[in-house]
Amino acid sequence: METIDKNGRRVLVADVKGDLSGVLTLALVTAPNGVVSDGEWALNVSYLEYGPPDDDADGDASQKLVQRGVIKGKVKSGSVVLSPAGLPTDMTSIQLDITGATLEFAAIKSGSGAVTGNSMDQQNASSGTLTISY
Repeated sequence: METIDKNGRRVLVADVKGDLSGVLTLALVTAPNGVVSDGEWALNVSYLEYGPPDDDADGDASQKLVQRGVIKGKVKSGSVVLSPAGLPTDMTSIQLDITGATLEFAAIKSGSGAVTGNSMDQQNASSGTLTISY
């Protein structure tokens, strides 16, 4: 999903699966040719924990959102491929700096990472990678 924030940055949101599952948000300063020159990012690491059925009539398992913490930082560089309509389709080598974290990850003060994305304009066919080191 993409929107434009009040500062003119492209805001992209993606589900992340793996050791640090959650939601990744990127706010990218992008030139018309797709070059990324600045921005911010945050990974909200969380998951649902399922328990016994609730007392309500539907019989569904209870759910509890477990928040492990947020890892965040600055976007340094990269590129975004834009469709003729101006929507992002692919991301290449989005370079990340880690500047802080919360909760379980509060001891993380620095690090780096990278993001790529493919077919982002096709919800059921999109894919990508996020790597971070701290």
